[in-house]
Amino acid sequence: MIQPLATSFLGLTLLMALSSTAHAALSVGTKKSWLESLKSCTTQCRPLALDMLSRYQQATPEAMLHISKSASTTLLYFHSYSLNPRHKTDDISFLENELLAGDINIFAPVLTAHEERSTKEAFLKVTPKNWILDAELALHLASALGQRVVIKGMSLGGLLTTHLARKYPEKISKIIFVSPAFMITNRLNQSTCFGQTALVHSLAKSFASNLDHEYLDKYLNGACALAKTMQLVLNEVPLKLPTSYGEPTDSDHYMARLDQVKALARSVEIPSMIFYSASDEALDTRSLDIFAKNLPRTHGSIRYTRVNHMDTLKNFDMPSENSSAHGIMHDYIRN
Repeated sequence: MIQPLATSFLGLTLLMALSSTAHAALSVGTKKSWLESLKSCTTQCRPLALDMLSRYQQATPEAMLHISKSASTTLLYFHSYSLNPRHKTDDISFLENELLAGDINIFAPVLTAHEERSTKEAFLKVTPKNWILDAELALHLASALGQRVVIKGMSLGGLLTTHLARKYPEKISKIIFVSPAFMITNRLNQSTCFGQTALVHSLAKSFASNLDHEYLDKYLNGACALAKTMQLVLNEVPLKLPTSYGEPTDSDHYMARLDQVKALARSVEIPSMIFYSASDEALDTRSLDIFAKNLPRTHGSIRYTRVNHMDTLKNFDMPSENSSAHGIMHDYIRN
């Protein structure tokens, strides 16, 4: 039976961190079966979802889950690449604050291979299809819980949220994008696994103070899957390369990718907010600007100027000293 999360941070952490031993991760087959059952469900879908979520939490103790009998809103949170809901990022306090603020369901699933017990081999085997399946299943579980689903997606989570917004717009009420990962910073050749892995390795140095070194070494093995997921979501709109003047150049490819980001943004017909940084050392900042400017139903765009990718949610460069990212998000979710 699903138990409410405790109100203290310690209680929250303990309930998230149910013993990770003797837990078998859900198989791809199980996830696909659950997704098809939810898609075909027309009545009494909430009990079905509650049963699945109970089993999900047992299999994936790093997930965060709180269910309220009377809540009409479910906050669905997708974490970034290299993290999961158990890591002590700013998002833990955000989710805890939302829990304390009132009647709401909260579900923060764990993307494949991001479990604490996962291995280097798990990251080497992960594919974009795994993460997209994770995201689609999570959305259908959240949708079965109540009338409104608000999604917050950070980095890779924001990329996956864009896919969901295009495929299942009827299931989502609002979106909060946080530094969505459409294009990684253009410092190395992104078309090869070697280039992608080398870039992620260099970026990892700036994260090392925040993350366990062993975990960093582990997640570097999924860099190719990260790059391929970016390509897969971007390619949901056509890639238009010039053909009149011979073979397209690297600059042509770059500009074509930016055009895809613009088209993706314009296709998101769900009310949205976006938080990102002009100093993001991990993502292509031009792509973030373009996405923010082209969201057709944006309810706010907050562009930080002096924070890095992992610190986007900290209260730097806010519009006023009385504002906070958490407060702005809270008001947006609740209203």
